[in-house]
Amino acid sequence: MPDRQPAPGTTIRIAGRDRVLRFDYAGLCALESAVGMEEATDALSGLKPMLVRPRDLLYAGLKHADPMLTLEGAADLVDAWLTEGGSLKTLSSKLTEALLESPFLRSLRSQPEVVEAAAATASAASPISAPISSSESEPPSAASA
Repeated sequence: MPDRQPAPGTTIRIAGRDRVLRFDYAGLCALESAVGMEEATDALSGLKPMLVRPRDLLYAGLKHADPMLTLEGAADLVDAWLTEGGSLKTLSSKLTEALLESPFLRSLRSQPEVVEAAAATASAASPISAPISSSESEPPSAASA
């Protein structure tokens, strides 16, 4: 098998560690296997309830770095993010940023309905749709650490 460069990723800091969100094909397949095709499609399209969607996308985005990660472990990471002062809106924005860089989904970016669904995913956690500043890329306590 030829050497390949890893897919682009987005770095976030959770539980005192920098983690790279990378939505590769294996991670998306793992999500589909863990929650079923309809549930995975709902998570990717923004139709899934706002409390479940970040967990599912975090699971898929971190699976490349931690093959033993479970949905429960991803939920623990969401809890850590929130405990450290992060918001669901900021986490959703980081997840969307990484998702849109996925080679698997990059070709879909030219389709307006996919871009709209990704934007809905980012804004679903908060009624405020203001852009995310670079200072919000990690929870406040992690930024000062």
